Amino acid sequence: MKPPIPGTPRDPARLIRWGRILAILVPLILYAGSLANDFLIDDEIIITSNIRLAPGQTPREIFRRPEQFADFTLPYYRPLTNLSYWLDGRLWGRRPVGFHLTNWLLHSANTLLTFEFAWRLTRDPIIGLVTGFLFAAHPIHTESVDLVQGRTDLLATLFTLLSLLALRGCVLANRTGPALAAGAASLLTLIGALLSKEIGIVWPVLAAGLAWAAPETGRERRGRWGAILAGGIAVIAGYLAVRRIVLGGVLGADLGSLTTPRVGLVPVTLAIYVRLLVWPFSFSFIRTIPAPQTLTEPRVLGAAVLAAAMLAGLTALARRNRPAALGMGWALVSLLPVLNLFAIPGFVIAERYLYLPSVGIVLLVATLVRKAFLVWPVRAVQVALVAALA
Repeated sequence: MKPPIPGTPRDPARLIRWGRILAILVPLILYAGSLANDFLIDDEIIITSNIRLAPGQTPREIFRRPEQFADFTLPYYRPLTNLSYWLDGRLWGRRPVGFHLTNWLLHSANTLLTFEFAWRLTRDPIIGLVTGFLFAAHPIHTESVDLVQGRTDLLATLFTLLSLLALRGCVLANRTGPALAAGAASLLTLIGALLSKEIGIVWPVLAAGLAWAAPETGRERRGRWGAILAGGIAVIAGYLAVRRIVLGGVLGADLGSLTTPRVGLVPVTLAIYVRLLVWPFSFSFIRTIPAPQTLTEPRVLGAAVLAAAMLAGLTALARRNRPAALGMGWALVSLLPVLNLFAIPGFVIAERYLYLPSVGIVLLVATLVRKAFLVWPVRAVQVALVAALA
């Protein structure tokens, strides 16, 4: 394993303890107001019209059927999310506070896991602190936390981070028993991510990126990476088979929509999402994007240039700063399923789709900020002050 980054505090254990405390408390403080919310926007439909949450329904039915409502059915298979709604309903009835409480606690848990992931990856608790704080406070999370229906992304992110942390623990374990337990936990939590939301399908790429960003020496440890990665791919294959049985098809997306207007929408969607992640202002629950009619429209070409620049930046980071490259790659990979290459049932674009990608963005920013402070401490402080006052 590589030594800690130069500049790491003399007592990192104390900083890690405080980092964990802050990672739990900061998001709870920031989003305490969400507990007073009523059901917002479509929450009422998600909760009161959901057939699987009606009296007399059992968890077994939740796992056997797609999402069904009073007047329509969605081509989604998210039984774990619906099970969490079912449990909230049994505990709280139809009182919104109970449903919002679960989201509130999940965001706090995800902030803690993001902190853990960042400092364990870089072995620098300061990077962990910055990453955790940025994740806790990023305004783009408002929709995911405040809306009950945002729980799909909260749960998928929770289980994805747990799975990757367990994978890392499996690789680093010194004994076979703990390695097997951590490997099993990694695959089980991957199942949890997949059953919460379809975005969990990006796990193999994230796992491979983690292996690349934090390489380990030794045949046994490399073998564990390969074994868990292969196991994860097998889990995803089984998940797709179950989707085919429950939904009548692997994908809920319309493959027939792969036309020029839809392809042109991809870079435009990417540009909007990148802007929301790095310059999070002007939020809206409902957004519309007119589909481009040709691939030569200025907005399509401009967005394509942005995408090319991001790929060039990723290539440059891959040679100089692997954790930062993992952050950018994480964001890009987890954005792929929501870039409108295929028709997504529901919203063409939504801020809650950015919850998992934001993990990569805050890791990228924290890593680069830390690097700047190490190389140009005075200039970095000046830039940070200007950014804070802007």
